[in-house]
Amino acid sequence: MKYKLLFAFCLLFISLAHAQNMTGIWRGTFLTGLGMFQEKYNYEVQINQLPNRALRGVTYSYHLTTFYGKALLKGVYNTTTKNIIFKEDTLVEMRAGFGSSACLFTCYLDYHKEGNIESLQGTFTSVKITDGGDCGGGTVYLERVQESDFHKEDFLLKKQSTPKPASPSQQTQKPSSPVITRKPPPLKKDTSDLNTQKQTTKPPVVIDSAPSGKPAPVPPAITSRENDLVKRIITNSPDIKIDLYDNGEIDGDTVTVYHNNAVVAYRKLLSKDPITVHVTATSYDNLHEFIMYADNLGKIPPNTALMVITTGGKRYELSISSSLQKNAKVVVQYQP
Repeated sequence: MKYKLLFAFCLLFISLAHAQNMTGIWRGTFLTGLGMFQEKYNYEVQINQLPNRALRGVTYSYHLTTFYGKALLKGVYNTTTKNIIFKEDTLVEMRAGFGSSACLFTCYLDYHKEGNIESLQGTFTSVKITDGGDCGGGTVYLERVQESDFHKEDFLLKKQSTPKPASPSQQTQKPSSPVITRKPPPLKKDTSDLNTQKQTTKPPVVIDSAPSGKPAPVPPAITSRENDLVKRIITNSPDIKIDLYDNGEIDGDTVTVYHNNAVVAYRKLLSKDPITVHVTATSYDNLHEFIMYADNLGKIPPNTALMVITTGGKRYELSISSSLQKNAKVVVQYQP
């Protein structure tokens, strides 16, 4: 009986020794959309694993200057199957351009380790905050990292500052030098992908007002067709508003609108009600390129629209058309 108990204790010890703790910073990307409209977003997750294997923490989603969101998460880690399920249950902060919906994710991730690289890989589903409707899904890939692109949560700072218990041999010896605990790191400077101004605990809620930094990759929808420049406008106002209407009979024309290579309106029907895009320029981010991509030609080709641009107290009305071979492009340059 004694040997059975000893054997069971050894198994328990081995199981606990190999149980992987998920507490830390995990950063990578998630992919959503299909085909040429697939988009890659940056995703950072800060996880605190509790003694009962429950998970708490925060998530950061960001995509250039068109989207930023921070949410609280709750979840659980299965140490046997090494998978994680967590759900974003509260949106804390958000800024978004036109066409972006506020969504909460549920992620289903598996833990992997290859050499020194630890990763979480899997899928996600999401729902709209407004009505609980489907907000799409996709895939997630995260790797464990040491530093955050944002603000480290208190549970991570406490973990860093908590000294490890000394071994018996260490307890009998005096340290040869003072023990230095790591101070909480200062907030990091702008990231090239998020392009915000210096982060405070709560970033300003504005739309497209940060430096452009590293440009978004040009999607196939733009490179696969000619891009005819319809108009170049110079404005001294940072506020730029664009409204798109059907230019004539409403015949089922749908368009996708790109702002500096990022989708801001996806497969929207042109009608008497405007498709509105509003951005705020800065001296660092002063060039704004809008491209109208025809998803179809409606009943009466080509795909035509009335674009109304309002900026600097002026109103510009442009008749633009796009086809399956050509996109329509308008450039607005801010010169304060």
